[in-house]
Amino acid sequence: MQALAGAPLCIIAPSKYVLSVIRESRVGRNWQLYHVPNGINSNRFTPRQNFGKKLKLLVVNRNFKDPQKGFETIKDALIRIDQREFEVTLVGSNSDWAAKTLKSGIEVRNVEYLHDQETLARLYGESEIYLFASPAENFPCVILEAMAAGCCVVATPSGGVVEQISDEETGFLASKISGESLAEALSAVLTDRSKVKEAGLRARRAVIERFSEDRMIEAHQKIYQSMMREGAQGDVQGRL
Repeated sequence: MQALAGAPLCIIAPSKYVLSVIRESRVGRNWQLYHVPNGINSNRFTPRQNFGKKLKLLVVNRNFKDPQKGFETIKDALIRIDQREFEVTLVGSNSDWAAKTLKSGIEVRNVEYLHDQETLARLYGESEIYLFASPAENFPCVILEAMAAGCCVVATPSGGVVEQISDEETGFLASKISGESLAEALSAVLTDRSKVKEAGLRARRAVIERFSEDRMIEAHQKIYQSMMREGAQGDVQGRL
């Protein structure tokens, strides 16, 4: 409070969720706040063209043992669903551990943490459904990447995630953050595979139109230019 509350800070938040958290906090309520959604280069991602007999589910997690990344919720959801409907790819640190904890009978492959963005983009492109269940998030780029690759995102309603996905249009949101609710949302998609492809196509279009890297950069530049003009005016007034 002593160091920052009175400081003339300008904060850019990727999500309205985090913006509201800052605005309602004691330390940040007097800061100058801006909202600019994260953006990505959609050209790096190619949607899947043909579906196989089983739907391919993808889970990307920085660390599957981190309770803040929601793997327990995903595991609980997958246990509740007929595993004959899908196969799962786990990408991230401790993916081998996560694979062993899944229900026997689920077809799963694990890939350790990837630093190679091209390989990760290929895995997005090979998948039809992207599962996400972190209990709290700002505006995760992994969801934008999955959407750009034409994946149907099925996610918990966490933080800024609800600002990225239009439920039942560009993806599907669970009613709450729980394995049971996530399973219900995933089951609705698995019973009608046409929803998967349609949502994926709309998701990619949404990223191109609303969450592009160029749009994000342009918004930041406008904010910086405005701040510079205000700073210059302040200097002139100070000299006068």
